[in-house]
Amino acid sequence: MNVDPEPDIFLSSAFRDFMDVRAKIRDINPKRIWTVEEDRKDLDQSLGASPFYIVDELMAQVRRSKLVICVLRDVYGTSLFGETESVSFLETEIYQAALFHGNVRFFLMEPF
Repeated sequence: MNVDPEPDIFLSSAFRDFMDVRAKIRDINPKRIWTVEEDRKDLDQSLGASPFYIVDELMAQVRRSKLVICVLRDVYGTSLFGETESVSFLETEIYQAALFHGNVRFFLMEPF
């Protein structure tokens, strides 16, 4: 019996003006590459999800993944608390990957 594997690659990047790049990366292998916008649509603050719940779920997925791909450019990432200055979701993903993951790949895009 063939069972489709769970996604085992976590894609980390900013969202703003970056969804087209994320979609292209995910399209390489959608069964393996996990993206929050496709695999966990419920993790959306506009739908009422708490930023703390979102971070907890993102960190759990980072730890479950065999590989973390982080694509960086000149965008900071979305703040956990909207317009208030705070850590971004992207920063928490990078921090978690750096602390607990041995297989992280960083890609820099122009402009960086």
